Amino acid sequence: MILGTKRVAPTSSQSTRVASSPHSSSKTSLSFILPQKLSLLGKEVVQQQERAQKIALQALRNASASETLLWSLKYDYLI
Repeated sequence: MILGTKRVAPTSSQSTRVASSPHSSSKTSLSFILPQKLSLLGKEVVQQQERAQKIALQALRNASASETLLWSLKYDYLI
């Protein structure tokens, strides 16, 4: 799918962003203009997503460590 874009110089209330498809293997990107407030909200969403991913990763590590400990205790009990 190809999206057309209109090239307009951003004003002080707008910010230019470049988007690329996460499913695309090429470096093709589309330029588009977002209002500054929307751009800031988008950055905040990305930051929150990154924090959530880090928290989820730490939770997985903790769960894995707990599971390893439980298996170790169970194995020691069976011996």
